[in-house]
Amino acid sequence: IIAREDHISEGGFISCLLVPAILPPQSPLWLTGLGAALAIIFRNVMGGVGNNLVNPAIFSRLFLTICFPSLLVTGYQTPFVGMPDLHSFRFGLDAITHATPLTAFKTSGEVASFLSLLLGTAGGSLGESCRLALILSGLWLIKLKVVNWRIPVSYLSSVLVLSLFFSLVMGKTVASPLFQLMSGGLILGAFFMATDPITTTYNQTAKWIFGAGCGFITVLIRDFTTLPEGVMYSILLMNLLAVPIQSLMVKIRYRI
Repeated sequence: IIAREDHISEGGFISCLLVPAILPPQSPLWLTGLGAALAIIFRNVMGGVGNNLVNPAIFSRLFLTICFPSLLVTGYQTPFVGMPDLHSFRFGLDAITHATPLTAFKTSGEVASFLSLLLGTAGGSLGESCRLALILSGLWLIKLKVVNWRIPVSYLSSVLVLSLFFSLVMGKTVASPLFQLMSGGLILGAFFMATDPITTTYNQTAKWIFGAGCGFITVLIRDFTTLPEGVMYSILLMNLLAVPIQSLMVKIRYRI
């Protein structure tokens, strides 16, 4: 009898955890399960650990958006605030749906308060809720050297600089820099998705370019297209450009 030991990678578990974080809170359980399964299938189709061309969780989210748009672009549930009363214990909590802060700004110019964005009392997916917790978790991962700090710093800095520039040039037709930083899936994407070591660059200089490219595309999509959010598409596009960027950095360094 020959015993065979197979290495189990934690990357698949991380992808499955990220999928529900980027889905609407009212998504049916079968949709969440399908998204997690798609992420795992995509990882294996691409060749398994270390061969992903793009982030599996983002690929899964994009696939679900194309196939089930009505389940993913409708109103998001407003987070429950306060203590449940006797009525809610007996009949359950009433779900109140509301547009996400980015969608509300895009359609009516409504700007959510900084505190609601920071603490997660505005509508959105799990990864768009308590940004204070996301920031602290991201900083902890940087401290543990699980995440390379260059990508989130360059990502967030480029969003800040570009949104400041466009807000000065175009006025109130575009969102303010602080609102752009604290809304949507930017914090989740910058700390937990763009930093995926498999789908990003490994050269330190290239990481700055990768993060800045994500920020540039995010701001362009948010400010100049009909889409309210651009984090998913920006990371996906930069994943596809990671290899060319890495090759360019190697050629520049070694004068090939």
